[in-house]
Amino acid sequence: MVTRTDADFIVKVIDVFPNDFSYSKKDDYPMGGYEMLVRGEVMRGKFRNSFENPEPFSPNKVERVKFEMPDIAHTFRKATDS
Repeated sequence: MVTRTDADFIVKVIDVFPNDFSYSKKDDYPMGGYEMLVRGEVMRGKFRNSFENPEPFSPNKVERVKFEMPDIAHTFRKATDS
């Protein structure tokens, strides 16, 4: 429930590296537990229905906000022991 007339919505897709991950056997680049931002978008709530006609939220009223992340070519792979 929104108690103001506008709000920003932030959507993130994050890839979390396994705790024992490194880029080389020498452990030159330890990346265990690193959280890499794959995609992030911000949407202003008043533009939830139209960019041409911004609408304020009605305070204390539940409203649906539909948001779609733009497409991106990214593949997630399961880490395997080698």
